[in-house]
Amino acid sequence: MSINDPIQFLDVQYEAIFYHSFVSLSTILPQVIKIRDSIAINQFKALTGTLLTLFTARVSVSAEQINFLQQATNEINNVLSDASISRQLIGDYVLVYLERWLFLINHITNFKPEISVEIHMIFSEMKNIVRQYSV
Repeated sequence: MSINDPIQFLDVQYEAIFYHSFVSLSTILPQVIKIRDSIAINQFKALTGTLLTLFTARVSVSAEQINFLQQATNEINNVLSDASISRQLIGDYVLVYLERWLFLINHITNFKPEISVEIHMIFSEMKNIVRQYSV
C-alpha cells in the first residue's frame, strides 16, 4: 500500500461529518491565526484530532496515508501550543496541514460530487484566510 492508494469511506454518511468538521475549522481559523485565541486553538486541536480519528476509523486507508496525516496533525498542534511562534509560521504549518488533507481528499473515490466540490471550496477559503491573517 502507498500514499497514492485510492481511499474509500466505509460508510458514506461519514462524508457529511468530514464536511461539517472542515466547515468548523474554517470558521475558527481567523481566531486561531490572527488573535491566537486559546478557546479557538483548543477547538482547532480537538477538530484535528476528531478528523484524524474519523479518517483512521471510518475510512479505508493505508498505514502510509495515516502516517502522512498524523505527522501534519502533530506538527500543527505542536506549533499552536507554542505561544512564541509567529503568525507567519502558524500560517505555514496550517497550509501544510491543509495541503496534506487536500492531497488525501483527492484520493477518496466515493465522495458525492457535490460534497467534493464544497470541500474544495472550503479548502480554498481556508487557504485565503491563512494568507490574509498570517502576515
